[in-house]
Amino acid sequence: MRLDDTQETRTELAVAARAVLRRLLLPAAILAAVVLADRLWSASQAEWVVPTGRAIYLVGLALAWRFGRGRTAWAILLLGLVAETEIDALLAQGAPASSTALALAALLPLNLAVAAVLRERSVVSWRTPVLLGATMAQGLAIAGLELPAAAGIGHWLRGPMIGLESSGTGNVPPLGVLCFLVAANVLLLCLAWRRTPLEAGLLGALVAAWLALTDPLASSYYLAGGGLVLVVAIIENAFVLAFEDTLTGLPGRRSLEDALAQLGNRYALAIVDIDHFKRVNDRHGHEVGDQVLRMVACRLASLTSGSRAFRYGGEEFVLLFAGRTTKDVLPLLSDLKAGIADQAFTVRGLDRPRRKPPGSRGTSGRGLTLKVTVSIGVAERSSRRLNPEQVLKAADEALYRAKRTGRNRVCYRR
Repeated sequence: MRLDDTQETRTELAVAARAVLRRLLLPAAILAAVVLADRLWSASQAEWVVPTGRAIYLVGLALAWRFGRGRTAWAILLLGLVAETEIDALLAQGAPASSTALALAALLPLNLAVAAVLRERSVVSWRTPVLLGATMAQGLAIAGLELPAAAGIGHWLRGPMIGLESSGTGNVPPLGVLCFLVAANVLLLCLAWRRTPLEAGLLGALVAAWLALTDPLASSYYLAGGGLVLVVAIIENAFVLAFEDTLTGLPGRRSLEDALAQLGNRYALAIVDIDHFKRVNDRHGHEVGDQVLRMVACRLASLTSGSRAFRYGGEEFVLLFAGRTTKDVLPLLSDLKAGIADQAFTVRGLDRPRRKPPGSRGTSGRGLTLKVTVSIGVAERSSRRLNPEQVLKAADEALYRAKRTGRNRVCYRR
């Protein structure tokens, strides 16, 4: 069940694309810095690489345990175990790759993909022994590849596959290239679906693993870089949970408080409230209500003219206009209000019974057009309102005047 509308779908896709790119910026910056440091100063050859890498893995495991990120802890453990196998020797330049290294090249990306697909659990849970058991089983299988009886498997691992030749993929065998491609697509899909820093961190770890396998003499260095990406992802994810609204993706109330504390002497604040939102929840269920909230949030997030949108609570949002006055923002707010009111949204799957079934959150019937409107109150800083709290209160008073005088309108406080 969802609100279906072509224009709104395009808006949501644009907002989602921006969110994905924003999540990728930090892992990309870390990996770029890691690569650049190695190119300029041969950082991978430094004596501190191995102990620093171990410290990163231990810190990452501790943070993952503290914040209850079991799948991320498993990914960090995988990178650490691969680093301890000294694949720089197993995949030495100019030497034929061992079966152990070839298996690692195929299994590491697939394990990272599995970590991305899994639902989040705490580090200490029923899934922990399962993951550790799977890791040990893979380790035993890899060790078994060095036995004389498994020589044929090593030849198969080195062989060409789906047009990929060993000579064209450096130290990574064709099977490994295929596994990296599969894992990259899985991780991108998970990132597009969940849009969390942890998915972006896992994708960064995959890139770091590729760098490690294609440059074996710097493998410990690049794997440590992948561990650093995951450590930063855990910290960033904690920040997002504290400062962003999970339903709409907008910054939350704590972010608003921080933004208000940093304002200058000229700004305007607008409070946007969805009209009759309780009626939407009562008639069509909370799932449709959540869709309405996300739709309005997408509208607010797509605004230009230097505005910043925040989820204030319930069905209310706040727009912050730094360096602007009420006169400056009234046309923009009027266009926003009119654009939402003029857009018709069709609710799919509306077959709600007269009495709500036990445990259901609400359903809807086919072909119902849902009209959504908003009321907006706006105020600016002035000699009578010197701090953000007073401006926000004035905007709230203007909002209530808009609702008392008929809703679907913009009111301002002089």
